[in-house]
Amino acid sequence: MKPFPSVALLAVSALFWRSGAFLHQTMTIRRSLSSLPPAASVDQDVADWLDTVAQKLRLQVYDLDTGVYGLESKDPDFGIEVIRTFLHISDGDDSLGLELTEVAHGRSDHRGLVLVSAILEEEVAKNKPIHVGDTIVGVFVGENFKESTTDMDYDDTVDVLSRAKEYAKSVGGSTISLELNRLVKRATIHVIVEDETGHDAVKFDAKAGDNLRSLLMHHHASLYGNGKAALHRLDQPTLTNDCGGEGICGTCLVKINEGMSHLNAIGPQEYSILQGRPESWRASCKTVVGADNEEGSTLRIRLHPWIPSEADARLQM
Repeated sequence: MKPFPSVALLAVSALFWRSGAFLHQTMTIRRSLSSLPPAASVDQDVADWLDTVAQKLRLQVYDLDTGVYGLESKDPDFGIEVIRTFLHISDGDDSLGLELTEVAHGRSDHRGLVLVSAILEEEVAKNKPIHVGDTIVGVFVGENFKESTTDMDYDDTVDVLSRAKEYAKSVGGSTISLELNRLVKRATIHVIVEDETGHDAVKFDAKAGDNLRSLLMHHHASLYGNGKAALHRLDQPTLTNDCGGEGICGTCLVKINEGMSHLNAIGPQEYSILQGRPESWRASCKTVVGADNEEGSTLRIRLHPWIPSEADARLQM
């Protein structure tokens, strides 16, 4: 199974993966994992939200050879938030405290889109970050039970959850871990780009989940400084170009003067580029803005941080 993404908010991009028409929307089917008898119909407000989620999500092929799929938002104003949580299980109760609803299914296979339509137990709603409209994309028990449920229909999803419960009981466990995808409105992030003089060179608004290098290129910020950055390529010093955002050359480094806490965590590849450099530096090609999806947050950066600024010179006087 392919590892799940680790970022809190996944960027929306029309350039990634061709859209696969695997699913078609159906009349909402209420099918409950609870031992409680299901009601005649889903509450209208809930049904409307489930319909909205179903309309905005699409199933994408991540790896055709291995059959790995993922969810993505069709609406650029929305993104996918990754939630990790767990549910308690007990010997005398088959309920997980959740109700699942199948809102779309494949025409000739077992693919589907299954959403949480109700939180049936108060303790689940109180202690676990699970919301109506979430979809379960992964089920885990310890290190030996790992199942992706991203593209499964209701029956197969229930089967995985049932097997996870039985496996947990067989090894003396009391919980099963879940990974969920949640459709969320992408926050607006205010980005201010400073030049070497410390003056604001470019200002623009971005959406949470956007890649910083792509934003700087799109808004014509002088990321590569008319050849200045080429002198600082880390992997092949004799070359005079950049790596195109592959995360190996180090020519797109920036200094974060404000808003570091709103960025994604530094991964292993970026860490290798940043070794020996100030903690305020980031590789823009590996940086996601607004990873916490906080509306109205500000990101202030300086380009070409290895070039002394006028402010740095004044401090040394």
